Amino acid sequence: MRRSPSHWLRCNNRYVRVGLNAHAPEASRWLGAFTRTQGTACMQHRGLVAYDCAQYAVSLKAAQKELGDLGLSLNFFHYSYFRGFPRRPKVLARFALQEIRILRALRSGSYSFAIIPAQIVRSRLLAYFLRTARKHRVDVYMYWHDCRWILGKVRDLVGEHDFERFTDLLEAYQPQHLVVSPSAFADAHRVVGIQEAHCVWNATPRTPVHKDPDNDPPIIVNVASVQLRKAPELFVDIAQYVCARHPTVKFVWVGGGSISELRSYLRAAGLHERVAFVGWSDDPGTWISRSSALLLTSRSEAFGLGVAQAMATARTVIAFAGTGASDALKDSGIVVQRYDTVAAAETILAILERPVGDRINSSARQRYEAMFSPEAFAKRLAGVLKGRSEVVLTVTNPDAEQSRQIERL
Repeated sequence: MRRSPSHWLRCNNRYVRVGLNAHAPEASRWLGAFTRTQGTACMQHRGLVAYDCAQYAVSLKAAQKELGDLGLSLNFFHYSYFRGFPRRPKVLARFALQEIRILRALRSGSYSFAIIPAQIVRSRLLAYFLRTARKHRVDVYMYWHDCRWILGKVRDLVGEHDFERFTDLLEAYQPQHLVVSPSAFADAHRVVGIQEAHCVWNATPRTPVHKDPDNDPPIIVNVASVQLRKAPELFVDIAQYVCARHPTVKFVWVGGGSISELRSYLRAAGLHERVAFVGWSDDPGTWISRSSALLLTSRSEAFGLGVAQAMATARTVIAFAGTGASDALKDSGIVVQRYDTVAAAETILAILERPVGDRINSSARQRYEAMFSPEAFAKRLAGVLKGRSEVVLTVTNPDAEQSRQIERL
């Protein structure tokens, strides 16, 4: 008896055998319908994204629709990575269930790639993850979105032995690396020793350009958590200089954290009515749209989502040199020498002297559209995941060459 012809279709990283009876034309019609209706899902690259903090998934979630249009489907899995290793049984059980859920998803055979944050430094969990991914032929991409300051803190928390095991696993399994800026790549190289990475930058949702920043009073804003690395004391120093020379300007810091030490200083300096720390906000874009400029005082920064948000709103960003923010700005913002508070203050005064309409920075919005919009981010990431990106940052590339390569993205 002659066997019916058959076809093999690839669906969700698996091959499905479809038999056709030569005397059944409806089977051919069914195959055509299957290819048309399921073909999009079958041809899509499905990816698993593990994330520990919501802000680290902002770029991927902002571009999820655009990635889908390019044939990339993402499933997000939340997990808690180390946070002090609590010993309470319920918390440990929740952590274990999160890890099991991610590993089970990897073993399902439904994914062709996985993106995991670099903070997954617990060597036991990373070993399970990399081993399972290799066994099931899942490409792994480590997502480096933190600066050297945070990587050093993580190293101190997990201990030298576990951190060395982490670096050994990276060398043994050779996952690919994604970074959000050349500065992030340089920091990851110094701390962990990665030799090359793809720069995908960050992305934020598109926002309308507000053409009327507040002018009664004008506002200078920063969006960041209140911590030593973000340098709130430098923000206050700059505010003190500007407020002494401008009668009404107000400085607003949007972000959570303790300001107990700053509060007494602000009152003693007479700045408590001119400088406000308003705490965490679900919509920092509202403050940015009201501002005349964004002042980022971070000592160390991989990128800073607030930078992209300000550029999307066509606001000028002022940042210190040597950070990922300065990498992102190029000519669309103002980069001052590290910790030069006087230069930063004079820059703000110059912006406040302009008419309100002239404080709209159209070049910042243009750079956002070209580099940090969901569409631009999706195009870069899709090129990497589909093996079409030829732009790779390497240790041997000088900074100038890196900048030229990234501009071509």
